Amino acid sequence: MKEYEGMFILRADLPEEQVGKAAEEIAAELEKAGATIEEKTLGSKQRLSYTVGRQHDGCPLCVRFRAKPAVLEGLTRQFGKNQNVLRHMFVRGGERPPAEGAGAQAAGHERR
Repeated sequence: MKEYEGMFILRADLPEEQVGKAAEEIAAELEKAGATIEEKTLGSKQRLSYTVGRQHDGCPLCVRFRAKPAVLEGLTRQFGKNQNVLRHMFVRGGERPPAEGAGAQAAGHERR
């Protein structure tokens, strides 16, 4: 299984509880497809750079998960049909960058 990050822009014109419910449904669909969710972060309503389907605002949802690569193709199709998801994108996750200063010390380099 590989690590991925899924970025979703949810409709902001839904009531707040429905936005939360939509985020939970997305997580449930990922788990149903065989993914293991590691972290899920739902942001507040934000203005979009450009209009998407007559929507000017959106709520960002970032999900870090582990899944087999073959799972993503089916998920891409499925989320494309979801009316509550304006846009979505999956990227291959990797090691998180170390905290500032920790990387240099861990690599054996000293600050002078």
